[in-house]
Order: sequence, then structure tokens, then C-alpha cells
Amino acid sequence: MRSILLALFATIGAPANPTMQPLPPVPPTITEAVAPLTELIGDAESDNVGGYNAANAGRAMDLGTNGLTKHFGRPSSAVTVGEILLAQSRGHLHAVGRYQVIGITLKSLVDLRCITGSDTFNKITQDRIAVCLIKHKRPRVWQYLTTGTGLEKAANSVALEWASMPWTDGFSYYSGGDRAHATRAEVFTALQAVRRNAQAHPEVFE
Repeated sequence: MRSILLALFATIGAPANPTMQPLPPVPPTITEAVAPLTELIGDAESDNVGGYNAANAGRAMDLGTNGLTKHFGRPSSAVTVGEILLAQSRGHLHAVGRYQVIGITLKSLVDLRCITGSDTFNKITQDRIAVCLIKHKRPRVWQYLTTGTGLEKAANSVALEWASMPWTDGFSYYSGGDRAHATRAEVFTALQAVRRNAQAHPEVFE
């Protein structure tokens, strides 16, 4: 009996198999990897008027806060991309969601098959839209993220896509002299953070 107990204790106290290696860390999703940039954009574009539920009909704040909820009577997570496209085509909505996407842009993303008309316009879809805009509509941003070249041009492309982001002079490219809602340094910092993510996980950016 004593020999059995000694053998049991020896087994319990034995070190783990030295050949076993810890599992590698799970890589981030692409939306997680680009979050330093999209968080800056989303905060500047719409987080003060509803974020993922924000919308206007042509002028800033003309629908107040949570414009999508006010228009449809339900939040963005219960509205489809197709419903939003229809409302935009009828002139009832203009820029929608956290990233303030206008109708012609939203339709182009459906045509690219980044999203579909039946997709719910929820956080997941909207974050995917931001990635698609960066990758397909503003390729200079994607070029910097994947190669590390062209930081200045990437920042300019961000400003061309989102009016809240600064052009070279620190003002919005579109707003007739209005100061942007983020600084040039903040855009550079965000782009550089995403670039580091791309270096650490290049497979995520393929």
C-alpha cells in the first residue's frame, strides 16, 4: 500500500511534460487590429451624437442624437443595410452610423461585396465598413499600414474620407475653414499604432 501511495505522490508532483509548448496567442481580428484608427475616427465623427445610431438628413445634427433610432423607431442593430440605402435614396437620410457613410459610398460597398443589403447595420457591420473604406476606397492608407511607407499621404487620405479628420493645415478638408475634431499628431499616432499591429500580425492584413 505504501509503495502505491509513493508512486501516486510522485506522479502528482512530477513536472509537466517539457516537450509541451503553450498555445500561441490568438491573433486579433482585422477590426481589432485597426481599432486605434477607427476609434479616433468614430469618436470625432459621431460619438457625441449617437455613435452607431447616429444619422443626419443632410446637415450636421439636423436629426439630433441617435438619428437612426429616431428615423426608424429602432436602433441600428435592428435595421438592415437595404433599409438604410432606401431611406438615403429617398433623401430621408444622408450620413449614417458611427463612420457617417453617405448613400453613394454605402452602395459602393455593397457592390464590392464588403457587405450585403440584408446585413444588419450593427456594430460588426459598421466596423467592417470602416475597414473596407480604408482598404478599398483609400488604398494609400492600406499601403502605409502594410508597407510602412507614405505616412503623410495616408493621413491625407483619412482626411479626404472623413471631414472630422485634419488636412495638412489642421483644418477639415471640407468644412470651409472649420478646425478638424482631431489633431494631425493624433492621426499619425493612430496610423503608427495600426502599422505596428500589421507588423506583428501581417496575416490579418492580407
